[in-house]
Amino acid sequence: MLRTPFVVLVGLLGAYGLSKDLPNLEAVLALYDDEPNATASGAELYRKCAICHSLSPGEHRIGPSLHCVVGRRIAAEPGFRYSSGMRSAQIDSAFGIYEPQHWTRETLTAYMLDPQVTFGNTRMPFPGLMASVADEDLFDVTDTLIAYLEDRCDDQVHELVALETTETGEGPGEGLACMTIAREQSLPACQAMAEGLRGGNGEAGDDLPTLACIRPGKLACGPGGSGE
Repeated sequence: MLRTPFVVLVGLLGAYGLSKDLPNLEAVLALYDDEPNATASGAELYRKCAICHSLSPGEHRIGPSLHCVVGRRIAAEPGFRYSSGMRSAQIDSAFGIYEPQHWTRETLTAYMLDPQVTFGNTRMPFPGLMASVADEDLFDVTDTLIAYLEDRCDDQVHELVALETTETGEGPGEGLACMTIAREQSLPACQAMAEGLRGGNGEAGDDLPTLACIRPGKLACGPGGSGE
């Protein structure tokens, strides 16, 4: 089912006609075919994205690099010229209109389902998963794809953070107090340190806060402060 007018595709191809990374018309039109399988792996699902997006840092194609996109600020990747719709992104939800600042699992899910509805005037030609995936499979597909994007970022610096909930639920951490304990060069290294602090049993003891490994900037620490 074609949700984006064909003329948008033609305009997109013309606008990027001088780009050496421009995919051919057949590849772009393939975005509208080949219904994703709900049991497909993240790598298989990403093949559609790979027509226009790279997973290498700083390597932009028609779309910006998706390297470590989960947790990244929206429309802020250096070296890529974003559309006006992306720069002024607003999501119209059941709870009202809001302006998201980062690519969280929630904002990525909304965008993947229907890019044109989520962020109007985006140049991305992909019609969205709602155009080709059965309703009952939609969130299985988005969860798998987002998990794949997160996994491909494992080799980046991660912070080991201690988390505690606050009573008021107010402040910059939205009810979450946190403190950065250490910085490690990869997710596995961070998880190993967390495991060591838990005593090797995989669970936090009564005297330990919840431990999490996150990429720098992904979580705004609340009243608990932050430190090395």
